[in-house]
Amino acid sequence: MKNKLFILTLLILTMVGLSSELIESYRLKDCNLNEELSLGKFEIMAYSNQFSIEEWWKDQPRITLEYEGEETLLEGIETVLQNLGFVLGEGKRLYVKTERLQDRFIYIEIVYDSREINNMDSLLTVSENNVPQLEDFFQNAFGNYSKSLPKLVLIHTERFFTVNGEKLYKGPEYSVIKIFDDQLKITVDNRNMEFDVPFYPILFLDLTQKQFLLTVETSDPQTIFIDGEKFTAPVRVYLDEGVHEIEFANRSQYIYLKNDMVISLDNIKKAELTINLNVPAQILLLKDEEIVESLRSQNEKLELIPGEYKLIVDNNEYKRYEKMFQLSSAQQLMMDIVLVEKPGTIVYRMDLSRVYKDIFFEEKRVILADSYESLLIDIENELISAIDSKVVWFDGNTFVTGNSIKNWSKKTHYNGTSMIINAVKIHHNLWLFTSDKKVISLDMNTWEPQWSRSVNYIAYKIITTEKYIGVLDAYSRVILINTELGYREYFDMRIPGITGINFLEQTEEKIRINLQNYESYIDYYFKSKSTDLRKKEAEKLDTEFKQSGNMLYQDEKPLVTLSGTLIKVIKKKNHLAILTDEEMVVCAAY
Repeated sequence: MKNKLFILTLLILTMVGLSSELIESYRLKDCNLNEELSLGKFEIMAYSNQFSIEEWWKDQPRITLEYEGEETLLEGIETVLQNLGFVLGEGKRLYVKTERLQDRFIYIEIVYDSREINNMDSLLTVSENNVPQLEDFFQNAFGNYSKSLPKLVLIHTERFFTVNGEKLYKGPEYSVIKIFDDQLKITVDNRNMEFDVPFYPILFLDLTQKQFLLTVETSDPQTIFIDGEKFTAPVRVYLDEGVHEIEFANRSQYIYLKNDMVISLDNIKKAELTINLNVPAQILLLKDEEIVESLRSQNEKLELIPGEYKLIVDNNEYKRYEKMFQLSSAQQLMMDIVLVEKPGTIVYRMDLSRVYKDIFFEEKRVILADSYESLLIDIENELISAIDSKVVWFDGNTFVTGNSIKNWSKKTHYNGTSMIINAVKIHHNLWLFTSDKKVISLDMNTWEPQWSRSVNYIAYKIITTEKYIGVLDAYSRVILINTELGYREYFDMRIPGITGINFLEQTEEKIRINLQNYESYIDYYFKSKSTDLRKKEAEKLDTEFKQSGNMLYQDEKPLVTLSGTLIKVIKKKNHLAILTDEEMVVCAAY
């Protein structure tokens, strides 16, 4: 049996003087040694007998490792150097620098003993386990100083055993052997055990506890944890008798080990993960803090072992996306991810030769409107066209202009007899407010009129919330309409001096209309059907967007520089369409 994590049963005794430089997992955990035993720098003292291998180890290269780069690679580099016979501690400077390229490759630079070495002509590829590639690189650079170097092993046992090393001392409780091999093979009570031996001069093996062989079988290699220690299955490992926790995939179970045991993980089926992005990006998948997949793509389908993963999606022009998620056996999971540009990122900018008074923005289409002309701008395809009338309503594909309703390709859906001043969508109908003081309801599927109603106002400005419409006409009249059962006016009130409606607020008791340039509001009470106009304690709408100099601020945060004076800002999802008297800008927002 090859036990890749030797420390579960082979507890390492560190070298005195270098102990502060060794990796924590190789420290001695249980020092329950007989008082007649002591362990030194390169020697073992057992019952007044001295066993030393210092003469073999004194010429080993001693180095002070200086590292710059990704922390996840440092442990592997230290392991490789120690396996090649370097002694980490106080010694000659060995400088190592690593750099990840395109999240796919590893570049290494080394300065040691007046030599400079790099792998510019043979980059390492990022993988779940980079140690084999690192070992090849460092061995090609320096050779292997660990060949034919012995280790001393102090074995704690009262039973008879045979071993593939030279027995230097045989006692009733402790024995000392010298071994040159990379594997320690011991037979005790007709049981054969085999361990990978770490590259350290003094080792300790405790065979006093009863142990059994646990074999974990799996057709697909996967990471598992046994009592918190990480292994790559399939694996065979000796454990003490008793209860142990096995963690694998996305589950955990406990076993009682009192005999040799075999566990199969082949009932764990791979899961399927589909990732769809709105733009190509670097996709990084990590499991147990190790990279599982690293690729650049927009649409990708992956087969993965069940478990907990961390997904990182990165594009320099977009906000970094990170998410932890679980995959269960045979699960099919689809993740549709929309990366959002970093706030202030300019999607489109256009200088204007004239002043437009209004702007409409849906998806990647913008309409600029004036009293007698409008511009239709297709940002994605960079197409601009003009129409000789004012657009008053737009939903991304359909717009209302003049006395007509058209789609983006300028195909006419509806022609009326009078000019359309304003429009609003109510459920599946489009309500048109015309210049001859009519409200017409059109079915947006058939574009046929459903009903028409004559009114005594012209809808100069409109604001809506849920089923209510607030209207302001050219003569400072405020009309409140309920659309739940068709057209129903709640009130019609003239208030001199107001220029617009800020917003509507609704509660169970009333609906409130906040007015512009007239610090007041109108409350309409549903139960009493009465109105209340108040000029005191008027509520003001906090402005989300403000211009100071040539900078536009969103919620007090600087966003984007502008030319000209701000006219209007429209926010749709994570983007803004900004209109000034000199330019139109579309950018990402907070």
